[in-house]
Amino acid sequence: MISEADEKPLLSIARQALAARVVERLDPEGLMRALEREPRHACGGGPIVAVLHAAKRRGATRARVLEYGDSGDVSGDKSSVVGYMAAAIW
Repeated sequence: MISEADEKPLLSIARQALAARVVERLDPEGLMRALEREPRHACGGGPIVAVLHAAKRRGATRARVLEYGDSGDVSGDKSSVVGYMAAAIW
């Protein structure tokens, strides 16, 4: 759901944590504000905002991050990572 290219791990983790919090709060406006300040919070942030808006309009009241990882988990190289997050919305 969310990815970042070429980020240092601690910066990537902080940005991903912010994105995860707004997803779990079903807060498309909060994610949009974060993306306007710093677009690297999420690659594909616009579609994520659209999904959150649509889910809320269809009655969703909860979201949960199911998994988060980064490319360094597979490669072992944490010097520059791409992060991935999966979330369920209901």
